[in-house]
Amino acid sequence: MKLFRIISIVFFICFVCNHPIFAATLNVPSEYQTIQEAVDASSNEDTIIVSDGIYTGEGNRDIDFKGKALTVKSLK
Repeated sequence: MKLFRIISIVFFICFVCNHPIFAATLNVPSEYQTIQEAVDASSNEDTIIVSDGIYTGEGNRDIDFKGKALTVKSLK
């Protein structure tokens, strides 16, 4: 019974409280061609890592985060 309580508490924290234990890392351009594609595929608390380079054109400017709580950072 004690183990069941511990597991229940962990699930509560992870799923009900939206805890970032399962946050993903999305990489531009190796996984997603543009920053906007990565944002569109992301969930709250995810991190988007942008490799070195110059990103221009559609999908790489005027980024719409759609209200998501994300971290976007460079590779370095």
